[in-house]
Amino acid sequence: PATEQGIGHVALTSSGAVVVAGQFSGQADFDPGPEVDLRTSAGSDDVFVMAFAASGERLWARTFGGASYDDVRTVASGPGATVQVAGAFYGPADFDPGTAQDVRDTHGLYDAYVVRLSDTGDYLGASTWGAPDTVPPSKSMVSGLATTVAADGRVFVAGMFQGQIDFDPGSGEDVRSSATLDSYDAFVIEFVANGQASAWWTFGSDGLDGAYAIAVHGSRVVVAGGFGGSIELLPKPLPGGLSTTPAGKQDAFVVHW
Repeated sequence: PATEQGIGHVALTSSGAVVVAGQFSGQADFDPGPEVDLRTSAGSDDVFVMAFAASGERLWARTFGGASYDDVRTVASGPGATVQVAGAFYGPADFDPGTAQDVRDTHGLYDAYVVRLSDTGDYLGASTWGAPDTVPPSKSMVSGLATTVAADGRVFVAGMFQGQIDFDPGSGEDVRSSATLDSYDAFVIEFVANGQASAWWTFGSDGLDGAYAIAVHGSRVVVAGGFGGSIELLPKPLPGGLSTTPAGKQDAFVVHW
């Protein structure tokens, strides 16, 4: 009776299963067959991930979230029988869809996450990143908008951020700032197969910038998105030299390194 949506978030696993990710609020039946699998969101919007066999038969469904708003923007599958979903969340959220809990809290207005599932829906872990504790939460937000899995199992998440964000999800700290506190910049973050962040890149202008699609082949990373101001398109920490200005309000870019 409430809202469910899975818009553009679909992937194929190596076994041929179809994985769909989306959001729902209220109570929803996640079994499209004659059986009933009722789930209730913990807040305004929670995340769901469902897998279907090639025949259309439902294989499994998983849901997770918290008392506030959680979204999903992308899903990908790759080697190692894993499924990756990424997006943004607000407030404490439990990322373990099973009986155990893995609760993470936000440090900014919105923090980003990536959740790792097996191709049978088992929870493998999550990574989250957002503003450092020294920054007022209302001044910073970050969201994962696209993800892909490399042949060697590395996971890449691309997206956009505003304000100051600590892009090291581990015990270290690497705070990057958008060009202005009111502008949005683009980012790419790389995780090795065990979920540890290994590298990250940021770039942007004083306008609206974001990375909306990503692909990886070997050591090559290709990112596409949009930019709204004079921008240095070679991501930090790479050396500069690719400055450009949009012809209109917002132009498209494709960057690879």
